[in-house]
This record gives sequence, C-alpha cells and structure tokens, in this order.
Amino acid sequence: MILESQLQHFCTNPMGHSVHQSVICQLTHESFCIQQPQKPRLAIKIDDILRVSTFADSSTEDRESLDFVVESLSKQTSRFTHRSKPRKLRAHRFICPTLDVKKKWLAAFKVVCPPMPPRQMIALVNSKSGSGKAKQHLEAVASIFETGNIQLRLAEIQGDRVLCRGVLQSFSNFFQTLDITQIDGLIICGGDGTAHSAINALMARTDWSKALKIPLGILPSGTDNGLCKTILSLSGESFDLTSAAFLIAKGQVRSLDIFKITQKKQTVYGIHSFAWGLISDIDINSNPLRFLGPLKEWIYGAVYVLRCKRYAGELFVRPQLASTDLPAQLIKIPQDHYIGVWAMNVPWAGKDWFTAPVAKLNDGCLDLLVFRKPLSRWKLIEILLRMQKGSHVNCSSLEYYKTSSIDLMTSEKMSRMTIDGELVDTAPVKIDVLPQCCQIFCV
Repeated sequence: MILESQLQHFCTNPMGHSVHQSVICQLTHESFCIQQPQKPRLAIKIDDILRVSTFADSSTEDRESLDFVVESLSKQTSRFTHRSKPRKLRAHRFICPTLDVKKKWLAAFKVVCPPMPPRQMIALVNSKSGSGKAKQHLEAVASIFETGNIQLRLAEIQGDRVLCRGVLQSFSNFFQTLDITQIDGLIICGGDGTAHSAINALMARTDWSKALKIPLGILPSGTDNGLCKTILSLSGESFDLTSAAFLIAKGQVRSLDIFKITQKKQTVYGIHSFAWGLISDIDINSNPLRFLGPLKEWIYGAVYVLRCKRYAGELFVRPQLASTDLPAQLIKIPQDHYIGVWAMNVPWAGKDWFTAPVAKLNDGCLDLLVFRKPLSRWKLIEILLRMQKGSHVNCSSLEYYKTSSIDLMTSEKMSRMTIDGELVDTAPVKIDVLPQCCQIFCV
C-alpha cells in the first residue's frame, strides 16, 4: 500500500446527473482502487491509466484547486457472454480535503505511473484501404491520443501523393523530406499494404537506419490487418481500434524483423509476408470483393482450392540451426510442382488467419509454409480450415520451415507473387531477413 485516504468522487447517477460521494481510495504499485458505499470495489490497473491531471495548481485551498482527475482505458467484459469488449476511456474526478492531501496523491501517482512526455506523431491515413474508413477510425480514437499527450499531424494519402499541412507532394518525396528528429512515432491508418509502402519509403532514405528507429503504430483500417492483429495478440489485447490506439498511447516498443527481396536487380522490403501460387492468387483476384472484408478470401479460396493449380519451380531455404556456431547452408527442397509457397514474418496473416503460430517478431527468421503435390484438395481444405486456430502445423502433409533465407526459381508467368499483399512481377526471387531492423508499438 502506497497511499490511502477518503476523497470526494464525482460520478454520474442513473438519471444522468453529476453527483459526488465520499469514497475510500487506495493506491498500490499494481492498482488504484475506489471503494464506493454499498457497491463493489472498483479496481483500475496501473497499466491502464493514461493520465493523472489537475485543473489548477493554486496555493489557495478553494474547491477548484483541490481536485485531480484519473483517466484510464480499462478492459471490459460482457456481463452475459463474458467476452472481451473494447476498452473504454473513463475519467474519475476527485476532491481532496486539503491541499496537502492532493500533493501526496499527485506525488504517489508520479511514482507508480510517471506522466508521458509530450509526443509528436504523424498519422498516415490511407482512405482507400479496406472499407475506406481510415480517417473516421482515426477520429474515433483521437481522444485517446490526446489523453496520452500525443499531438497528431495528419498526412492523408491521395493516390500516389500525400497531403500534409496543406502541402501536396509525392509519396516518396514526403518521406524523403520528413524531419525524423521532430517526430516520435508514425501511425499507419490502413492495412498491411500501407505499412509496406511506408517501410519502403523509409528504406529509400540515406539515413534509413535512423529512420527505422521511429516506432510504427498500426490502426486496423485495412482488409486483413495481419500485422496489427499480431501486435494486439502478442500484447494480450482484443482486436479493435481502441486497443490499437491504447498500445500507441502507452508508448512501449519492441523490435521487428523485416526482409529484403531481390528480384531483377531491384530491391523491395517486406514487413509482413511473401506469397507465391495459391495464396497470392486468392489475395489478388479477390480484390473486387474487398468490401466484404476477410470474407472475400474464403469465397475465392473455395474456387482456387477446387482448381488446385500447380506451378513448376525450385525452392532453396537456409534453415534455422539450434547452434549458432554452425554455418547454415542453403538446402534444396526437391524440385516439384508447387500449389503455393507462403513465407510469414509475423504469426497472423489476417484477423482470422493464424498462419505461423511459432513465428516471433524478432527471431531473425521467416516461417515458410510449402504446399505441393501429392497434397490433395481435401487435405488442402483441412489445412486452410485449421489455420484459423493455428493447428494446421500438425498436418503431416504440410511442410513448415523456419529459415533466414529463401531462393525461389520459377518461370511460371501465369502464377502470381505478392509481398505484404502487394502484387509484384513473377520472376526468380531471393529473400533475406534483416533482424530487428524496425520498431513497433507493442507491449
């Protein structure tokens, strides 16, 4: 116990009127508890508190100078289904009996949850992504960023240009001229494709190693949102806008691998996945049904599984070794006709696709799934259905590798290749992991 005292608590009664009542407040390193008369004790986790503020800092003991406000974003559970509900921003206002008591409470809160410093972040909004509601999504959680002491600068993608502070410039030029010393984060309001474009624009800078130290935050406004789903899942959060904004406001970061794709003497960088064959066919050809969200993949998936096309190619991988003292050599997977190849940098391919359950954010490896004959249609259907829970890795007919390098040779012009869901030319490709190259907001 750090502090305990009796305070006046402002709340709203069932009629919607603001009232105040006497409560017992307790503060520990784990929680802030409010004991109301004849009601269950309300416990707010310290980690859920975004800000503790005061309206005045006067030395006179009037009503206005004795109050402070605790603003939190606590998890909620449905009373009937017991399922998680989106976090809700709540403000609890208290009146202290004396100025000395107020000072003690403010000092105690500074110990257990130090105030976040002012931060400047850019919100890169792609209104063409997903359902086209990226800007509305950002506005819906703007109060969370304000509470977290974050000042946003809106940068809206308009085709191949970016509009920021009344200046319209090309996408590449916007990132080339961005003063990275003046921002503390880049918030992607879009999907995996928008994150892909941002990473490649940052990598095109001469100071790319410094630019990639700017943490990335993701608001799920795309179609699949695999990267955001991964971040929220690893942080123990439900998949919703409020939880995504909460992680950004809290400011904790983790490193993330990216991967380099060399093809036709050109270099592209990926942050989420690489696919060839079945998966990329489904992803690209289902785009006309983007308004259906993730359902589009299931519709087209059924069609392409029944077709079960096979493509000729050669695949080489550099497997992960238990001992780092042993040099890993490229090994050739026997030449065959492939149904598809899917390399994942993160566990989740989309909100409902737990594609690589053993993948890590920063293990220096891609998780490679190989589909090839004699895999039957029924076995392929089983694998895709079990992918929702991640149990597909136990299917003996699926090949699963952890690798730091991939070489894929193919001349199948009718097949498709995608990087982070974006279509690229079908040509021989070399993929190498760049370990812990990027920073993301993640607990």
